[in-house]
Amino acid sequence: MMSLPLIDMSHLMQRPMHNARGLDRDGASFLPSSRADQFPKTPSNALGIQMANQDIGDAGAIQLARGLNQDSNVTALFLQGNRIGPRGAQALSRALRDNSSIKHLILSHNMITDFAVAALADMLKVNHKIGWVVLNKNLVSAYGADLLAQVLGEDEDIEHMVLADNQIDDMGAEVLA
Repeated sequence: MMSLPLIDMSHLMQRPMHNARGLDRDGASFLPSSRADQFPKTPSNALGIQMANQDIGDAGAIQLARGLNQDSNVTALFLQGNRIGPRGAQALSRALRDNSSIKHLILSHNMITDFAVAALADMLKVNHKIGWVVLNKNLVSAYGADLLAQVLGEDEDIEHMVLADNQIDDMGAEVLA
């Protein structure tokens, strides 16, 4: 079995969370990114691991998932723009199943497919601490949208979910509405 390269994460600091576009649970369930000014703002006091645009891929996401429970003060994961695909998203989903500190999961601009969304949806069914899920600009189709809509119907704790700029057709948008 191939061993994964180690990623030095000592330089990562917990940083205040920046604004993210989202879908308001009480508002429209699917909004195009052109309406960004209407999205709610992410709380500015959230602390997170900032690894945006680090090109960590699946291997880095798997390694990060292994260390997620070591710091219970982290409330947000900023993993946008990292080429994270199904394997990395599945590893993160497994790690987050029992995590009680992460409240915000930012996975936009990656390569997350419906296969990975299935793992995320399963995790969200048991982890009721995550209130923000940002998945814009991935490879989510109507099938993935349906899986997430089922979670939204069951989980009152998810306040905001971003799915803009995916491969969701009109049928998928209807499921989310």
